[in-house]
Amino acid sequence: KFGGPGHTSGGVAVVADSWWRAKRALDALPIEWDPRGNGNVTSASLLEMHRANLKDAGTVRTDVGNVDAAMGRAVKVVEATYAVPYVAHAQMEPGCATAVVTADRVDLWPTTQHPDSALSEAADELGMSPDKVYVHSTFLGGGYGITNGIGRDSLYRQAVAVAKTLNGRPVKLLWS
Repeated sequence: KFGGPGHTSGGVAVVADSWWRAKRALDALPIEWDPRGNGNVTSASLLEMHRANLKDAGTVRTDVGNVDAAMGRAVKVVEATYAVPYVAHAQMEPGCATAVVTADRVDLWPTTQHPDSALSEAADELGMSPDKVYVHSTFLGGGYGITNGIGRDSLYRQAVAVAKTLNGRPVKLLWS
Protein backbone atom coordinates (compact mmCIF):
# COMPACT_ATOMS: atom_id res chain seq x y z
CA LYS A 1 0.00 0.00 0.00
CA PHE A 2 1.31 3.46 -0.85
CA GLY A 3 0.28 7.10 -0.83
CA GLY A 4 -1.15 9.38 1.76
CA PRO A 5 -2.19 12.93 2.58
CA GLY A 6 -0.65 15.47 0.22
CA HIS A 7 0.63 12.78 -2.08
CA THR A 8 -0.89 10.06 -4.21
CA SER A 9 -4.31 9.18 -2.91
CA GLY A 10 -2.99 5.69 -2.36
CA GLY A 11 -3.43 2.28 -3.81
CA VAL A 12 -2.01 -1.18 -3.95
CA ALA A 13 1.12 -2.08 -5.87
CA VAL A 14 2.61 -5.52 -6.27
CA VAL A 15 6.34 -5.75 -6.87
CA ALA A 16 7.50 -8.85 -8.72
CA ASP A 17 10.19 -9.94 -11.16
CA SER A 18 7.75 -9.98 -14.11
CA TRP A 19 4.52 -8.27 -15.11
CA TRP A 20 2.67 -11.58 -15.26
CA ARG A 21 3.63 -12.56 -11.71
CA ALA A 22 2.66 -9.11 -10.42
CA LYS A 23 -0.70 -9.31 -12.22
CA ARG A 24 -1.43 -12.78 -10.86
CA ALA A 25 -0.55 -11.68 -7.32
CA LEU A 26 -2.66 -8.54 -7.62
CA ASP A 27 -5.61 -10.58 -8.92
CA ALA A 28 -5.31 -12.86 -5.88
CA LEU A 29 -5.57 -9.98 -3.38
CA PRO A 30 -8.97 -9.34 -1.77
CA ILE A 31 -9.12 -5.67 -2.75
CA GLU A 32 -12.34 -3.72 -2.33
CA TRP A 33 -12.21 -0.35 -4.09
CA ASP A 34 -14.09 2.71 -2.86
CA PRO A 35 -15.45 4.62 -5.87
CA ARG A 36 -15.87 7.73 -3.65
CA GLY A 37 -19.35 8.49 -4.91
CA ASN A 38 -18.49 7.83 -8.55
CA GLY A 39 -19.93 4.32 -8.68
CA ASN A 40 -23.23 5.53 -10.13
CA VAL A 41 -21.87 7.94 -12.74
CA THR A 42 -23.45 7.26 -16.12
CA SER A 43 -23.67 8.98 -19.48
CA ALA A 44 -27.18 10.13 -18.47
CA SER A 45 -26.02 11.58 -15.13
CA LEU A 46 -23.12 13.41 -16.80
CA LEU A 47 -25.48 14.88 -19.43
CA GLU A 48 -27.86 15.99 -16.66
CA MET A 49 -24.97 17.66 -14.82
CA HIS A 50 -23.81 19.47 -17.98
CA ARG A 51 -27.35 20.65 -18.76
CA ALA A 52 -27.67 22.00 -15.21
CA ASN A 53 -24.37 23.86 -15.67
CA LEU A 54 -25.80 25.58 -18.78
CA LYS A 55 -28.23 27.43 -16.49
CA ASP A 56 -25.33 29.17 -14.74
CA ALA A 57 -24.59 32.63 -16.12
CA GLY A 58 -20.87 31.98 -16.27
CA THR A 59 -18.15 34.62 -16.39
CA VAL A 60 -18.17 37.32 -19.08
CA ARG A 61 -14.73 37.42 -20.69
CA THR A 62 -15.56 39.79 -23.57
CA ASP A 63 -18.50 42.17 -23.81
CA VAL A 64 -19.01 43.45 -27.36
CA GLY A 65 -22.45 44.14 -28.81
CA ASN A 66 -25.78 42.95 -27.44
CA VAL A 67 -26.58 39.29 -27.98
CA ASP A 68 -30.11 39.54 -26.56
CA ALA A 69 -31.01 42.41 -28.93
CA ALA A 70 -29.51 40.61 -31.91
CA MET A 71 -31.38 37.40 -31.10
CA GLY A 72 -34.61 39.45 -30.83
CA ARG A 73 -34.11 40.71 -34.40
CA ALA A 74 -33.27 37.29 -35.83
CA VAL A 75 -35.51 36.12 -38.68
CA LYS A 76 -35.06 32.51 -37.70
CA VAL A 77 -33.59 30.87 -34.59
CA VAL A 78 -32.39 27.30 -34.84
CA GLU A 79 -31.84 25.34 -31.64
CA ALA A 80 -30.34 21.88 -31.43
CA THR A 81 -28.91 19.65 -28.76
CA TYR A 82 -26.19 17.18 -29.61
CA ALA A 83 -25.09 14.53 -27.15
CA VAL A 84 -22.77 11.55 -27.25
CA PRO A 85 -22.27 8.91 -24.56
CA TYR A 86 -19.36 9.18 -22.16
CA VAL A 87 -16.33 7.37 -23.50
CA ALA A 88 -13.21 6.93 -21.40
CA HIS A 89 -10.17 8.66 -22.85
CA ALA A 90 -8.13 5.50 -23.23
CA GLN A 91 -4.53 5.72 -24.21
CA MET A 92 -3.25 3.78 -27.18
CA GLU A 93 -0.58 1.89 -25.26
CA PRO A 94 -0.24 0.87 -21.61
CA GLY A 95 1.06 3.75 -19.53
CA CYS A 96 4.34 2.99 -17.85
CA ALA A 97 7.21 4.64 -16.04
CA THR A 98 10.46 3.35 -14.61
CA ALA A 99 11.89 4.97 -11.49
CA VAL A 100 14.85 4.61 -9.17
CA VAL A 101 14.73 6.53 -5.90
CA THR A 102 17.71 6.94 -3.58
CA ALA A 103 18.22 9.31 -0.67
CA ASP A 104 19.74 12.02 -2.85
CA ARG A 105 18.51 11.40 -6.38
CA VAL A 106 15.53 10.30 -8.46
CA ASP A 107 15.85 8.90 -11.96
CA LEU A 108 12.61 8.67 -13.92
CA TRP A 109 11.96 7.27 -17.38
CA PRO A 110 8.41 8.41 -18.12
CA THR A 111 6.43 7.83 -21.30
CA THR A 112 5.16 11.35 -21.76
CA GLN A 113 4.94 14.36 -24.00
CA HIS A 114 5.46 16.52 -20.90
CA PRO A 115 8.76 15.67 -19.18
CA ASP A 116 8.59 18.92 -17.23
CA SER A 117 5.34 17.79 -15.60
CA ALA A 118 6.86 14.39 -14.82
CA LEU A 119 9.80 16.12 -13.12
CA SER A 120 7.62 18.40 -10.99
CA GLU A 121 5.22 15.57 -10.07
CA ALA A 122 8.11 13.32 -8.95
CA ALA A 123 9.78 16.09 -6.95
CA ASP A 124 6.50 17.06 -5.28
CA GLU A 125 5.57 13.46 -4.45
CA LEU A 126 8.89 12.81 -2.73
CA GLY A 127 9.32 16.26 -1.21
CA MET A 128 12.64 16.64 -3.02
CA SER A 129 14.17 19.59 -4.79
CA PRO A 130 13.52 19.42 -8.57
CA ASP A 131 17.28 19.61 -9.21
CA LYS A 132 17.56 16.13 -7.64
CA VAL A 133 15.15 14.62 -10.20
CA TYR A 134 16.56 13.41 -13.50
CA VAL A 135 14.05 12.74 -16.27
CA HIS A 136 15.22 10.48 -19.09
CA SER A 137 12.86 11.11 -22.01
CA THR A 138 11.85 8.04 -23.99
CA PHE A 139 10.58 7.65 -27.54
CA LEU A 140 7.04 8.10 -26.25
CA GLY A 141 5.61 4.58 -26.24
CA GLY A 142 2.61 4.84 -23.91
CA GLY A 143 2.65 8.62 -23.98
CA TYR A 144 -0.81 9.21 -25.43
CA GLY A 145 -3.89 9.90 -23.39
CA ILE A 146 -4.07 9.93 -19.64
CA THR A 147 -0.33 9.80 -19.01
CA ASN A 148 -0.16 13.38 -20.26
CA GLY A 149 -2.17 14.42 -17.23
CA ILE A 150 -0.90 15.49 -13.89
CA GLY A 151 -2.44 15.21 -10.48
CA ARG A 152 -2.50 13.25 -7.26
CA ASP A 153 -2.78 9.92 -9.04
CA SER A 154 -0.44 10.46 -11.96
CA LEU A 155 1.65 7.60 -13.24
CA TYR A 156 4.84 9.45 -12.28
CA ARG A 157 3.75 9.99 -8.69
CA GLN A 158 2.81 6.35 -8.36
CA ALA A 159 6.07 5.14 -9.91
CA VAL A 160 8.28 7.16 -7.58
CA ALA A 161 6.08 6.40 -4.54
CA VAL A 162 6.52 2.66 -5.13
CA ALA A 163 10.22 3.02 -6.03
CA LYS A 164 10.85 4.91 -2.79
CA THR A 165 9.89 1.77 -0.86
CA LEU A 166 12.48 -0.33 -2.73
CA ASN A 167 15.63 1.35 -1.35
CA GLY A 168 17.34 2.18 -4.64
CA ARG A 169 16.07 -0.74 -6.68
CA PRO A 170 14.42 0.21 -9.99
CA VAL A 171 10.71 -0.29 -10.48
CA LYS A 172 8.74 -0.30 -13.71
CA LEU A 173 5.15 0.70 -13.06
CA LEU A 174 2.69 -0.43 -15.70
CA TRP A 175 -0.96 0.52 -15.96
CA SER A 176 -2.39 -2.52 -17.72
